[in-house]
Order: sequence, then structure tokens, then C-alpha cells
Amino acid sequence: MAGLVESVAASTYPVTVDEVKEQLRITDDFDDAKITLCRNAAIEQIEAWQNRKLMNTTYIQYLDSWPSPEIILPRNPVSSITSIQYIDTAGDTQTWAASEYQTDFNSTKARVKPTVSASFPDLGTDYLNPVIITFVAGYGTATSDVPENTRQAVTVWAAHLFEQRDHVIIGQAINEVPEMMKSLITTNSLVEVI
Repeated sequence: MAGLVESVAASTYPVTVDEVKEQLRITDDFDDAKITLCRNAAIEQIEAWQNRKLMNTTYIQYLDSWPSPEIILPRNPVSSITSIQYIDTAGDTQTWAASEYQTDFNSTKARVKPTVSASFPDLGTDYLNPVIITFVAGYGTATSDVPENTRQAVTVWAAHLFEQRDHVIIGQAINEVPEMMKSLITTNSLVEVI
């Protein structure tokens, strides 16, 4: 069984509340709490639709065994691997030397595999989650690190969520994901947007 835990959340947001308010043409602070909730929900939805983390976030991935032939990291884009630890055959926690594995952060999904002259270390048996990978996923720590079309998608979707609080509007057709949104999020998406 594999598990993924967010251990250090992003310290910044890709879009400010003021940017969403500008999109909405709101100048007062009366609805700031609701706009903040809509902005945060928009970020989560865009991340899910694109299968990408927008701002740097630290994750810990737990694995029951070494996958063959490589480890595919479940959050992207990956900027670094902090450590790869494992429980060895003696039951001790070891850190796999970075010189013994190679990384590919340029592919659609980040990958890790042993170097040509190395192999996956032997694991102890009878341990749950003996492989522990700590890594950072996200475009960066600054708002400017996030692609502009993705930032715009967050802004527009947050404004949409604020303005369309109900799923049903009597007498009007409803479109869950406006066509403009599809074009904004598809550019950096790892999955097809419905």
C-alpha cells in the first residue's frame, strides 16, 4: 500500500485576494472572507484538474516496496528530492545516497531510478511502508513562478465560484466549466479537462 502525506504546505498563494477582487470589480473588503474561500477552492480545483501543485509543497510518499523499474512521484512538477529513506534487512532506517539514484524532473511525471551501476537497496521484510520519499512539488515559492495562464485560470475560476454560488439558475443553462476555463487550464494539464 502506498500513501502520500503533505508535510509542509505552501507558504504563499499563486493569486492574491486582491487579484480576484480586481477580476470581480470589487473595491470594498466586505466579502473578503468569502472571496478567500473561493480563491482557495479555485486553487485546489485547478491543481486537481491539471494534476499539478502550483506552489512549492513538501510531500512524504510511503511505499511498501521498490517499484520496478522506477518510482513515479505522484505530485508534479517536482523541484527536488529531500531524501529517500528505507528500512534495511536489519530493521534500521537508512538514507539512500543521492549518488546511487538518478532523477528525471523534466518528464510529464517525475521519476527516480537507480543509476546504471546501482540497484534498489534491499528492504527488511515484515515492515509496513519501508520506503519513505520526501520531495518538493510545485512551480516555486513566488507567484511569478506559476505559469500566467494558470494564474489567470485561478483568478477567473475563483470569481466564477463567487458569482455563481448555486449550481442551478432558473431559466439559464449552466456550464460547470466555462469554455474559457478549459482553454486556460488545458495548457499545463497532465490530464484531460472535461
